[in-house]
Amino acid sequence: MTLSPSPSGPAARGPRPALNAPRSTFRPGVEGLFWLLAAAILLTQGWLRGVNLVALLACFMVALWMINAWLVLFRFRLRDLQLARQIEERVFAGQPFTVVLEMTNTTGHPQPGLRVEDRGQYHHHGWFVPLLRRKARVRSRYQVVLPRRGRYTWPTLTVTTGYPFGLFRRVLRVDTGDQTIVLPRLGRLYRERLRRLLLQRPHPAVSMRRPVRRQAAAEAEVYGVREFRSGDSPRWIHWRTSARRGELMVREFEEPPLDNLVLIVEAWVPEGRPARAAAGQPPDELLELAVSLAATVCWEWCR
Repeated sequence: MTLSPSPSGPAARGPRPALNAPRSTFRPGVEGLFWLLAAAILLTQGWLRGVNLVALLACFMVALWMINAWLVLFRFRLRDLQLARQIEERVFAGQPFTVVLEMTNTTGHPQPGLRVEDRGQYHHHGWFVPLLRRKARVRSRYQVVLPRRGRYTWPTLTVTTGYPFGLFRRVLRVDTGDQTIVLPRLGRLYRERLRRLLLQRPHPAVSMRRPVRRQAAAEAEVYGVREFRSGDSPRWIHWRTSARRGELMVREFEEPPLDNLVLIVEAWVPEGRPARAAAGQPPDELLELAVSLAATVCWEWCR
């Protein structure tokens, strides 16, 4: 591959698969079950022993349980919440990067007591929003480190509310379909040493050089002459040499130094390679080291 210096941009992303519709579920929480059990015990004791205050307390607890169920079931449906995950930088294996989680309320009424979770194989982020007003938008930033290169599929986002008493739970699961290309792990490279190493390469022979079409005025860059060929500019003709040799001779110019770098990576490890046994590493780890070295050279060179 041929690389040339270029400014950094957004992280590479894979194709986005078809998104699944948000799934909203309604269920009583563990606290709600214990609450209802305690109310049933109080109601039984108050009825058997004839203690009206205890029975009244049990009825009050059941009423709170039903009010919480009605609010979560009919008031806070969460279906109109929109969640998005954004990554505004390149993602390298083993390096932390910032993830921006955005939640928008598109309904005409506020949504209180929201708990957002982004739980994956290598990360877990919890975010509590006390009150999300109507048509409002909030963001949360957090750091994530992914250990290996390749395509990483982000997990489903989960929004939970149990407002106001936490006895019932409304859970919304949103599959954003986000995928991120994790670039190879970067090492440490000294740029000046790399440049000196590349400048120490053997000078190519004259016959192997590619002629560069330049203005004839650039006399300092002329390194030789050759026979005239079809397509050469008449301005390149060296008249003194042509008169001496009796045929048209044209100037050849030195190819200017470029910042382009050609890096070839052979993604193959021989089975019987002695270096593998000496290093005590399996072939896939040796290949990862080679890919990491190539990525480090490319990254530093482009910077």
